[in-house]
Amino acid sequence: MPVGVLTGLEFEAHLFDIFCGAKDPPIIRCLGPRGSDTTKAIKELISLGCDSLLSFGIAGGLRPGAEIGDLMIANRVICRTDKRSFETDPNWRKALLGKLGTSFSVGEWTCIGAETMIGEPREKKALFDDMAGAFVDMESHLVARAAHESGLPFAVLRVICDTSEMRIPPWVLSSISANGVIKYSLLILQAFMNLKDWPNLYALKSGSAQARSVLKNAVIHLGPNLGRTVI
Repeated sequence: MPVGVLTGLEFEAHLFDIFCGAKDPPIIRCLGPRGSDTTKAIKELISLGCDSLLSFGIAGGLRPGAEIGDLMIANRVICRTDKRSFETDPNWRKALLGKLGTSFSVGEWTCIGAETMIGEPREKKALFDDMAGAFVDMESHLVARAAHESGLPFAVLRVICDTSEMRIPPWVLSSISANGVIKYSLLILQAFMNLKDWPNLYALKSGSAQARSVLKNAVIHLGPNLGRTVI
Protein backbone atom coordinates (compact mmCIF):
# COMPACT_ATOMS: atom_id res chain seq x y z
CA MET A 1 0.00 0.00 0.00
CA PRO A 2 1.24 3.53 -0.71
CA VAL A 3 2.73 5.91 1.82
CA GLY A 4 0.95 9.24 2.32
CA VAL A 5 3.41 12.13 2.41
CA LEU A 6 2.57 15.56 3.82
CA THR A 7 4.73 18.61 3.16
CA GLY A 8 4.48 22.31 3.88
CA LEU A 9 5.98 23.66 0.65
CA GLU A 10 5.29 22.93 -2.99
CA PHE A 11 8.92 22.28 -3.92
CA GLU A 12 9.10 19.57 -1.24
CA ALA A 13 6.09 17.83 -2.76
CA HIS A 14 7.59 17.92 -6.26
CA LEU A 15 10.66 15.98 -5.12
CA PHE A 16 8.50 12.85 -5.35
CA ASP A 17 7.67 13.35 -9.03
CA ILE A 18 10.47 10.91 -9.87
CA PHE A 19 8.23 8.06 -8.71
CA CYS A 20 5.54 8.76 -11.27
CA GLY A 21 4.81 5.42 -12.91
CA ALA A 22 6.32 3.33 -10.10
CA LYS A 23 4.34 0.58 -8.42
CA ASP A 24 2.49 1.99 -5.38
CA PRO A 25 4.16 5.41 -5.53
CA PRO A 26 3.75 7.64 -2.49
CA ILE A 27 0.74 9.97 -2.58
CA ILE A 28 1.65 13.55 -1.78
CA ARG A 29 -0.33 16.38 -0.25
CA CYS A 30 1.05 19.87 0.41
CA LEU A 31 -0.50 21.42 3.51
CA GLY A 32 0.99 24.87 3.06
CA PRO A 33 3.06 26.64 5.72
CA ARG A 34 0.13 26.91 8.11
CA GLY A 35 -1.09 23.34 7.80
CA SER A 36 -4.61 24.18 6.72
CA ASP A 37 -7.13 21.34 6.27
CA THR A 38 -4.75 18.71 7.64
CA THR A 39 -7.57 16.40 8.73
CA LYS A 40 -9.22 16.66 5.33
CA ALA A 41 -5.95 15.91 3.53
CA ILE A 42 -5.24 12.86 5.67
CA LYS A 43 -8.77 11.52 5.27
CA GLU A 44 -8.28 11.82 1.54
CA LEU A 45 -4.97 9.95 1.73
CA ILE A 46 -6.62 7.16 3.71
CA SER A 47 -9.45 6.94 1.16
CA LEU A 48 -6.80 6.53 -1.54
CA GLY A 49 -5.33 3.51 0.26
CA CYS A 50 -2.46 5.01 2.28
CA ASP A 51 -1.68 2.98 5.38
CA SER A 52 1.07 5.20 6.82
CA LEU A 53 2.00 8.89 6.92
CA LEU A 54 5.30 10.72 6.53
CA SER A 55 5.92 14.34 7.49
CA PHE A 56 8.61 15.49 5.09
CA GLY A 57 10.58 18.63 4.24
CA ILE A 58 12.87 21.30 5.62
CA ALA A 59 13.13 22.24 9.29
CA GLY A 60 14.78 24.73 11.58
CA GLY A 61 17.61 23.68 13.84
CA LEU A 62 17.21 24.07 17.60
CA ARG A 63 20.01 21.89 18.92
CA PRO A 64 23.39 23.63 19.04
CA GLY A 65 25.70 21.81 16.68
CA ALA A 66 23.02 20.76 14.20
CA GLU A 67 24.25 21.80 10.75
CA ILE A 68 22.57 22.72 7.51
CA GLY A 69 21.97 19.55 5.49
CA ASP A 70 21.67 17.23 8.51
CA LEU A 71 18.84 14.73 8.08
CA MET A 72 16.62 14.45 11.14
CA ILE A 73 14.47 11.41 11.89
CA ALA A 74 12.07 12.09 14.73
CA ASN A 75 11.70 9.62 17.57
CA ARG A 76 8.79 11.71 18.81
CA VAL A 77 6.93 14.91 18.04
CA ILE A 78 6.01 17.36 20.79
CA CYS A 79 3.38 20.04 20.21
CA ARG A 80 4.70 23.40 21.31
CA THR A 81 1.31 24.69 22.51
CA ASP A 82 0.11 21.88 24.79
CA LYS A 83 3.34 19.83 24.99
CA ARG A 84 1.49 16.68 23.96
CA SER A 85 3.94 14.05 22.75
CA PHE A 86 3.51 11.50 19.95
CA GLU A 87 5.97 8.66 19.33
CA THR A 88 6.81 7.85 15.74
CA ASP A 89 6.66 4.29 14.44
CA PRO A 90 9.80 2.54 15.84
CA ASN A 91 10.16 0.04 13.00
CA TRP A 92 9.89 2.71 10.34
CA ARG A 93 12.39 5.07 11.93
CA LYS A 94 14.80 2.16 12.43
CA ALA A 95 14.47 1.35 8.73
CA LEU A 96 15.05 5.00 7.80
CA LEU A 97 18.18 5.15 9.93
CA GLY A 98 19.46 1.93 8.41
CA LYS A 99 18.87 3.01 4.83
CA LEU A 100 20.16 6.55 5.18
CA GLY A 101 22.85 6.17 7.82
CA THR A 102 25.58 4.96 5.47
CA SER A 103 25.22 7.81 2.97
CA PHE A 104 24.00 10.85 4.89
CA SER A 105 24.58 12.81 8.08
CA VAL A 106 21.49 11.57 9.88
CA GLY A 107 20.32 11.26 13.47
CA GLU A 108 17.31 10.38 15.60
CA TRP A 109 16.00 13.35 17.56
CA THR A 110 12.91 14.96 19.06
CA CYS A 111 10.87 17.20 16.77
CA ILE A 112 8.95 20.23 18.01
CA GLY A 113 5.80 21.16 16.11
CA ALA A 114 5.09 24.89 16.22
CA GLU A 115 2.08 26.87 15.10
CA THR A 116 4.24 29.83 14.08
CA MET A 117 7.64 30.24 12.49
CA ILE A 118 10.54 30.12 14.96
CA GLY A 119 13.02 32.51 13.40
CA GLU A 120 14.88 34.33 16.16
CA PRO A 121 17.94 32.68 17.73
CA ARG A 122 16.68 33.54 21.20
CA GLU A 123 13.37 31.80 20.40
CA LYS A 124 15.22 28.74 19.17
CA LYS A 125 17.37 28.62 22.31
CA ALA A 126 14.35 29.04 24.58
CA LEU A 127 12.50 26.24 22.79
CA PHE A 128 15.52 23.94 23.00
CA ASP A 129 16.03 24.70 26.70
CA ASP A 130 12.34 24.23 27.49
CA MET A 131 11.50 21.15 25.42
CA ALA A 132 14.86 19.64 24.41
CA GLY A 133 13.82 19.40 20.78
CA ALA A 134 16.53 19.20 18.15
CA PHE A 135 14.51 20.68 15.29
CA VAL A 136 11.23 22.43 14.59
CA ASP A 137 8.70 22.66 11.77
CA MET A 138 5.10 23.77 11.32
CA GLU A 139 3.49 20.56 10.07
CA SER A 140 4.77 17.49 11.94
CA HIS A 141 2.61 18.01 15.04
CA LEU A 142 -0.47 18.24 12.83
CA VAL A 143 0.47 15.02 11.05
CA ALA A 144 1.27 13.32 14.37
CA ARG A 145 -2.06 14.29 15.91
CA ALA A 146 -4.07 13.24 12.86
CA ALA A 147 -2.16 9.96 12.54
CA HIS A 148 -2.85 9.18 16.20
CA GLU A 149 -6.55 9.91 15.75
CA SER A 150 -6.67 7.75 12.61
CA GLY A 151 -4.66 4.88 14.11
CA LEU A 152 -1.95 5.10 11.43
CA PRO A 153 1.81 4.69 11.89
CA PHE A 154 3.76 7.82 11.03
CA ALA A 155 7.32 9.02 10.65
CA VAL A 156 9.10 12.34 10.29
CA LEU A 157 11.98 12.93 7.89
CA ARG A 158 13.31 16.48 7.80
CA VAL A 159 16.52 18.27 6.90
CA ILE A 160 17.98 21.34 8.58
CA CYS A 161 17.92 24.48 6.43
CA ASP A 162 18.70 27.03 9.16
CA THR A 163 20.80 26.51 12.27
CA SER A 164 20.04 27.57 15.82
CA GLU A 165 22.25 30.66 15.38
CA MET A 166 20.61 31.84 12.14
CA ARG A 167 17.86 34.46 12.06
CA ILE A 168 14.95 34.15 9.64
CA PRO A 169 13.30 37.51 8.88
CA PRO A 170 9.66 37.35 10.04
CA TRP A 171 8.37 38.67 6.71
CA VAL A 172 9.64 35.58 4.86
CA LEU A 173 6.54 33.59 5.84
CA SER A 174 4.26 36.19 4.25
CA SER A 175 5.96 35.46 0.93
CA ILE A 176 4.63 31.88 0.93
CA SER A 177 1.08 31.26 -0.25
CA ALA A 178 -1.47 29.16 1.62
CA ASN A 179 -0.80 26.23 -0.75
CA GLY A 180 2.95 26.29 -0.15
CA VAL A 181 4.11 28.20 -3.25
CA ILE A 182 6.99 30.62 -2.69
CA LYS A 183 6.09 34.00 -4.22
CA TYR A 184 9.53 35.10 -5.38
CA SER A 185 8.36 38.49 -6.66
CA LEU A 186 6.93 39.31 -3.24
CA LEU A 187 10.03 37.91 -1.55
CA ILE A 188 12.27 40.20 -3.61
CA LEU A 189 10.04 43.20 -2.92
CA GLN A 190 10.13 42.49 0.80
CA ALA A 191 13.89 42.12 0.65
CA PHE A 192 14.31 45.57 -0.91
CA MET A 193 12.05 46.98 1.81
CA ASN A 194 14.21 45.35 4.49
CA LEU A 195 17.78 45.81 3.29
CA LYS A 196 19.22 45.08 6.73
CA ASP A 197 17.92 41.51 6.41
CA TRP A 198 19.84 40.73 3.20
CA PRO A 199 22.61 38.75 4.97
CA ASN A 200 19.98 36.65 6.76
CA LEU A 201 18.02 36.11 3.56
CA TYR A 202 21.14 35.07 1.66
CA ALA A 203 22.06 32.59 4.41
CA LEU A 204 18.54 31.16 4.31
CA LYS A 205 18.61 30.92 0.50
CA SER A 206 21.92 29.05 0.63
CA GLY A 207 20.71 26.77 3.43
CA SER A 208 17.46 26.00 1.63
CA ALA A 209 19.29 25.08 -1.57
CA GLN A 210 21.58 22.71 0.32
CA ALA A 211 18.66 21.20 2.23
CA ARG A 212 16.70 20.71 -0.98
CA SER A 213 19.60 18.80 -2.53
CA VAL A 214 19.85 16.52 0.51
CA LEU A 215 16.10 15.88 0.49
CA LYS A 216 16.15 14.99 -3.20
CA ASN A 217 19.01 12.54 -2.76
CA ALA A 218 17.36 11.00 0.31
CA VAL A 219 14.12 10.40 -1.62
CA ILE A 220 16.04 8.73 -4.46
CA HIS A 221 17.97 6.63 -1.95
CA LEU A 222 14.83 5.42 -0.15
CA GLY A 223 12.76 4.52 -3.21
CA PRO A 224 8.98 4.67 -3.59
CA ASN A 225 8.18 2.88 -0.31
CA LEU A 226 10.27 5.51 1.57
CA GLY A 227 11.76 2.94 3.89
CA ARG A 228 8.35 1.76 5.05
CA THR A 229 8.23 -1.98 5.73
CA VAL A 230 5.42 -3.86 7.39
CA ILE A 231 6.78 -6.13 10.13
